[in-house]
Amino acid sequence: MATSGTNGTSKTGFVEDYLKKNPDANEKAVNEAWRAAGHEGSISGTLIYNVKGKLFGGKKAATGDKGTKKPAATRTTAKRAAEPVEQPPTKVARPKARAGTGPEDLEAEFDRLLFRVMERDMPEVEERIREARRMVIRGQR
Repeated sequence: MATSGTNGTSKTGFVEDYLKKNPDANEKAVNEAWRAAGHEGSISGTLIYNVKGKLFGGKKAATGDKGTKKPAATRTTAKRAAEPVEQPPTKVARPKARAGTGPEDLEAEFDRLLFRVMERDMPEVEERIREARRMVIRGQR
């Protein structure tokens, strides 16, 4: 909590002043300076890094302090957003089998499909459908 120290200086004010003079200071250095100035207790890392972020625009300090954010332009998420994201293959919903369906019904479906393909004059597709139909018929015998 940002309470006043013994000389009337708030913790936030102390941290702001200290970081302006020592921008690379970390939590340990700020707390040592706080106690050296005659104050009791300690200053939380959260307060220190919040003030540091406010003062320096969220840029990471040269010491590599954790807890402060990098500017958006250097974040790895900014790069990933520009790269194409590989989507997992989607599963095709298959209709549930109806009562009374079997190889005979499949054969009838192949026949219907064959006639539709023949109307569109697609001989290669027609041949593949005929091959699949033969496989189904052979499998039922």
